[in-house]
Amino acid sequence: MEVAIESEIEKAIYDPALSQKEFLTIGEVCQLINASRWTIYRLIDNGQIKAGKVGRNTRIPRTAINELFKLT
Repeated sequence: MEVAIESEIEKAIYDPALSQKEFLTIGEVCQLINASRWTIYRLIDNGQIKAGKVGRNTRIPRTAINELFKLT
């Protein structure tokens, strides 16, 4: 049981390489802002995050994530 918990914690640890990427996958955005995949897809559908498709993969520009959290 403890081994399973430790492996989940290791997966959830922030990856510093994400801060260097210009375009992020859905999974990377989930990890970055600690949200579910469905939340990210909902934000894209609502127009709150701009995203593009590369083949079957969805890519989100880092600027879109920064805009999401910009305080006005």
